[in-house]
Amino acid sequence: MFAYLIKMDKAIIKPELLQKNIKESPSLTKWKRFMVTDLFKLHRGHFHSIADLDPGNFPTISRVSTDNGFVGVFDKPNGASVWPQKTITVSSVTGDAFIQPIPFIATDNVVLCVLKPYYQYLRLTSLLFIQSMMNSIKWRYSYGRQCYKTKYSKTEIPLPINIEGALDEDFMAAFVKGAKNWPIVKAAFE
Repeated sequence: MFAYLIKMDKAIIKPELLQKNIKESPSLTKWKRFMVTDLFKLHRGHFHSIADLDPGNFPTISRVSTDNGFVGVFDKPNGASVWPQKTITVSSVTGDAFIQPIPFIATDNVVLCVLKPYYQYLRLTSLLFIQSMMNSIKWRYSYGRQCYKTKYSKTEIPLPINIEGALDEDFMAAFVKGAKNWPIVKAAFE
């Protein structure tokens, strides 16, 4: 994500953001398997050929496995949607999941995971944790076994839950905030 933020001139690099993180020790928690569709409504992008697009202003996400799926900045084709920040995109070829820090357009070979209303207020740390758990199962997908929307809808991911059975956002936050560049990533979303 950091390379993508630099390419988009959205990286915020300040000395105070480069300080060493204090790692919290999260308490043990229970885990539960969630269907991806429990948390997200799945969509596909709205156009196929990047070669047919004109240069423009919209960051464009496709099925590549690097730079958050970013393939360039193009005009929005007729009928295409601009997807909001914090949408998780999944490459149909590699299964790589990326949380998008800025609004974007997407090709039809990307699964778009938009939070369902019940989960729309999840913390950024929770979304990043969920993204990492989605990436932990990407080994299932390849060019010969692509994860289009229908196949991806059957995906289960293990997530921590609290004693009430809800997602344990404090546990997820403790892990994400301990990551090396967490302050820089957080600044990009603010």
